[in-house]
Amino acid sequence: MPSTETADATNMATVESEIVNAAFEREASISWQHYNETGLHLTGYEVLAWLETWGTDEEADPPQSHV
Repeated sequence: MPSTETADATNMATVESEIVNAAFEREASISWQHYNETGLHLTGYEVLAWLETWGTDEEADPPQSHV
């Protein structure tokens, strides 16, 4: 049987994970609502191309959302 300390740490990790998941779901819901209202978005390719510039001499500004 796990110690009380181990069980407490496991429970704490579970609670923290649930909090992070709830925050992610909230943010995703807000983003989806915004997209449905405005049509503004970025493609995955646009984001990846931008991210690939990070840490280089040619680091780019974030791409602009578009319809």
